[in-house]
Amino acid sequence: MAKRILACSLAMVLLLFSFSVVFADIRVETPYMEYQGDTLKFYSTVESDIYGELSIGDEVLVSVYAMKEDNSSILLGQGKIVILDVYQDQTDGKVYYNWSNYNLIETSIPISSVLLTNSSKIKFYAASLNKITNTSNSSYSIFALPPIILPNPASVDRTALGNADLELSMYLPASVQIAKIVKTVTRTELKKDIDYVVSNNKLYFKNTYVKNLSLGQNEFEIYDTLGNITILKVNVTESAQVPSNQQGSTPSQNSGSAATNAGSNQQGTFQHPPAEDKSKLESPIKITVDKNMNTANTTVDKDTISKLLLLQKVEETKKLILNVKAEGNISTYNMNLPKETLQVLSDKVESIKITTPVCSLELNKTVLQGIKDKEVVIKVSNKTENIAESVKQILGPKPIVSVQITAEDVKLESLGKSAVKLEIPYKPSAIEKENTHKLVGVRIDGDNIVTLKQSFYSGQDGNFVIFTNHLSDFSLVYRDVSFDDAFYSYAKKQIEFLAARDVIKGVGKNKFMPKNNITRADFVTLIVRAFGLEARVDSNFDDVLPSDYYYQTVGIAKKLGIVNGVGNNKFEPKKNITREDVMCILARTLKVLGLLTTNIESEKVLGKFNDAEQVSNYAKDAIAQLVNAQIVSGYNNMLSPKRNLTREESAVLLYNVYQNMLLK
Repeated sequence: MAKRILACSLAMVLLLFSFSVVFADIRVETPYMEYQGDTLKFYSTVESDIYGELSIGDEVLVSVYAMKEDNSSILLGQGKIVILDVYQDQTDGKVYYNWSNYNLIETSIPISSVLLTNSSKIKFYAASLNKITNTSNSSYSIFALPPIILPNPASVDRTALGNADLELSMYLPASVQIAKIVKTVTRTELKKDIDYVVSNNKLYFKNTYVKNLSLGQNEFEIYDTLGNITILKVNVTESAQVPSNQQGSTPSQNSGSAATNAGSNQQGTFQHPPAEDKSKLESPIKITVDKNMNTANTTVDKDTISKLLLLQKVEETKKLILNVKAEGNISTYNMNLPKETLQVLSDKVESIKITTPVCSLELNKTVLQGIKDKEVVIKVSNKTENIAESVKQILGPKPIVSVQITAEDVKLESLGKSAVKLEIPYKPSAIEKENTHKLVGVRIDGDNIVTLKQSFYSGQDGNFVIFTNHLSDFSLVYRDVSFDDAFYSYAKKQIEFLAARDVIKGVGKNKFMPKNNITRADFVTLIVRAFGLEARVDSNFDDVLPSDYYYQTVGIAKKLGIVNGVGNNKFEPKKNITREDVMCILARTLKVLGLLTTNIESEKVLGKFNDAEQVSNYAKDAIAQLVNAQIVSGYNNMLSPKRNLTREESAVLLYNVYQNMLLK
């Protein structure tokens, strides 16, 4: 429950005052600080030791000071917090304001020479405006500044750089050093004195390392020895001309202390399977074309299937590809699959993929088994008519594809738990190409569109991919979702990917609070929303009330056996959730969905982690299963099972499930 991070994170000093009239000791919670250009921003909430001192609707003024070396202070900025909810921890008695409804201090200051040269810490001074008129009757909290790297973002032209190193200015408190630098996307830790050098308030990226960076934006996490993090972005370009007389510079090399930060493995891009060998797609399928109707028709008989099975060596791949393509501007494809054909396929393959210029679809073995004794017609078409005006306004010029499967003249709309994989050819705009994780699939239901969470753009083959168990009309939208305080988070893409799909939400005022811990109730809500879990809620935990916003989601998880509570029919919904409890809940969820293997030697899997002995016995099997499924990989050979999970870590965890399980 919102504990102070002392040993390995931020240094804090709380000074208390006593007066004739006793008031609450209102303190700023551990703030999230980030650099945006030449501005330092702060986001935080407040806490107290006395219940009832503040009420909903009260305002708290927070003043932000830079502390000089002589302990004098310089006012940098002020911000207000409006109290929206109050929660008292039953274990330590502390009172947390805005625990679930975050309404945050928002103040930013320019990075000035005074701050850089005379200050190593920031002081937050909290005072209630409604109840405490004497502002000296509040306390303040002191936090160390994270590393300051300038310029940030940085830019480098590799051609103009020649043989020189990339030089950046750096400001750190006297007793603090750079502990490590990590490349965000790959989670690769840079090698000190090989990839970078720190010397005399300068940070140098070695020439050999810069030359191997990819063109475009590269993102790094810079950790200091107090555990603070600064996100550095470096834009790499390469011009055509090569300047002459370039000379390299290599500063003196200093040794520094190393620190470890036990976290989870984060990745920001999808890992797509290898492209299919198009040479194997040539087939003896005969197609007839009705040019007046822009329609192509084909019947795939048993003999044709037998030839294709041999041609594509299906006994090895277990997947058959039917390439159906006609000359001309064909907008509709009708494919007839007789029952004899389907019976052969259901015995020989795990899936069939039908490719057309309009849309491709893949049917798995479960779907094939369900239709193998029926005459089936599959129809895909570009839809341009009978589209509601409200839908047109949302989609604009994006393609709309209609997918139908008819079995014995009965149209199949719902496929139960079986999903069909659709691939719609799509060329993103320039903005979309830079942020393809914000492209989201939708299903059109009359005047409405339904978000399809299991969807993504595959840049490898230029298709937008949708997994669905409901056949209808499909398209995609671009949702430019972002959060101000997640701009420099290592999980920025993962957060935006999930937010665009309505899986995660912010906390108000376009903030996400990525560094904050996530509560037990909020994580369960994420799980239910991410996987679309449904159940009839006829009972719940005693400490989960019908008026709570998470009553339904926690009730669904309880009904499905995903959460068991903490004993005596209690759930403790507002307590922070540990990483090992998160992994237990996630493993149970994936088992309910039939996505997780259960026969794992947990001791063998966990043995490679240095802190495996810290894992509770009840969590060992669950964590081992997630490690085996590549959902969890730890960091620096650490699982950190007892540490609380942060909001950005929860986004990465769910993103990994999408990448490794739901989007394959």
